[in-house]
Amino acid sequence: MPLDPRQASAQSRSAGCVAVIFPGSGQANGFQWQSHILGERRTIGKSLRSSPNRVAFCGENRRNLIERESAIMIRTMRLLLLYLLIGLPQIFSQNVGESVFANKTAQETNVQSKTLQERLGYRPSARLLVIHADDLGMSHSVNRATFEALAKGWITSASILAPCPWFPEVVTWSKQHPEADIGIHQALNSEWTNFRWGPVSPKDKVPSLLDSDGYLPLDTPAVIENARLAEIETELRAQIERARDAGIHLTHLDTHMGALFGSTDLYKLYQKMGYTYGLPILEARSGTHAPQGVSPPREEVLVEKVIEI
Repeated sequence: MPLDPRQASAQSRSAGCVAVIFPGSGQANGFQWQSHILGERRTIGKSLRSSPNRVAFCGENRRNLIERESAIMIRTMRLLLLYLLIGLPQIFSQNVGESVFANKTAQETNVQSKTLQERLGYRPSARLLVIHADDLGMSHSVNRATFEALAKGWITSASILAPCPWFPEVVTWSKQHPEADIGIHQALNSEWTNFRWGPVSPKDKVPSLLDSDGYLPLDTPAVIENARLAEIETELRAQIERARDAGIHLTHLDTHMGALFGSTDLYKLYQKMGYTYGLPILEARSGTHAPQGVSPPREEVLVEKVIEI
């Protein structure tokens, strides 16, 4: 039955309905209600056979629609709050992490862009000379000369022969001078004919490092030919740990008589000691203190050349 506009008007007044006006033409018109809460357009009712220009919704239908829209809005707000509670901490954490990473990367890039001279506090093109004394701990006379040279600035660093008999004197002096630049002179040889020393390790743990008299070999070829890598590593570790256990603050490692440059395997073991203990190793880009048959990254080799006296 066609809806009588007058009846609709009367129902509107009695039920508190809202009149919605939209253009009508023909039989294809339907009731439409514009939601001002969520901005949605919803179609209510079916098309009319007549074409009235005014239709009315009763108060009950309007209340149902408002309640439905309110429920949708509440669910939406809950979802939004849940998203904020879960998502914001993650976003904040990610942003902080990205900021810290960016700052760290910028700092690292700034450090890497500087030359070694600049990082040490000198001009970018400065030529630096390190005067180094090894064999510290070999004898009392060597110790006295080295201690005086370090104190007066004649030399800038030194390294210890940990297997030698005057090692305890070095321990005492190092504790009194913790600022001294002292390393370990990693020894696999005992080169003096009438003054010999053996390994720090128990001899039964490193038999391939011993000569017929039970000392470390006189020269490096014997080490390269006879020593087993596992036993060499045992002895190198023992020398470092003897100094550390005695309380000496170590700054670097170097190799006695260049023995650890004697082969690729020995050089890799030398590198391993540096990485393991977090200590720089003395090596040069050329000469007797340069690795043979191996090309380490250029940024790892800071010394141009070692001049021995």
